[in-house]
Amino acid sequence: MQQSEGQISDEEAGVISPPEKFSVVEQGLYRSALPRCENVAYVRSLQLRRVIVLSEQRIGRSMEKLLAQNNIMVSHIGLRGAMEDASWRPMPEEVVKESIEMMLSEENYPLLVCDVGGVHVVGMVIGCLRRLTGWNLTSVVSEYRLFAGAKTRYVNEQFIELFDTDLVCIPERERRAAWLCAQKAMEMEEIGEYERLVREGRVDGAGARVDDTEMASYRRYYYSSCSPLNSTGGASTPRIRLL
Repeated sequence: MQQSEGQISDEEAGVISPPEKFSVVEQGLYRSALPRCENVAYVRSLQLRRVIVLSEQRIGRSMEKLLAQNNIMVSHIGLRGAMEDASWRPMPEEVVKESIEMMLSEENYPLLVCDVGGVHVVGMVIGCLRRLTGWNLTSVVSEYRLFAGAKTRYVNEQFIELFDTDLVCIPERERRAAWLCAQKAMEMEEIGEYERLVREGRVDGAGARVDDTEMASYRRYYYSSCSPLNSTGGASTPRIRLL
């Protein structure tokens, strides 16, 4: 957008405008639509090291120049994907694999992942990342639909579900993104706690706690795959009597 003579820019006026559909995925990992010149101040505040573009459309030349001036690298992975035969798939698995591997590597952080609309292509890649890191499919699809709204596409959800996460190469521990290291540390801590509870006989065969009958249900069944669908513990008397 051109600025008329004498008009004050948003940056000069102290207005910071994030790109459309901007959101935090993990610590230092962000998603959005393609950033524009009016988003420069906000993008600069993120202190990005790299921007991954997943759509065929390029970032505008002015924006690309501004990113280069701020030493922000741009990886236009979507352009390469558009040249491949993806059959029924909305995008090639190789593009998703390469994108996720960049997201898992600390050397690329802070990192922004974007496409032209900030919804479908980014949503598929982030969905595949979520599956790789242990999210259940219901939560993954819910996040995708949160951004897609009424424009959700079943084929995109199917792609997320069927993506082979074994294709992705996890970097060595010292090269992993900080959020991934923290997540793995929490997983190991939980595994250690569960193994200790088993040794001490404080859980049954299904993983439910048996050592404290007064324990809240969410804690009692934390490690169990056979937890009840609901709990009556602490429930108040219903205000409406069932007939």
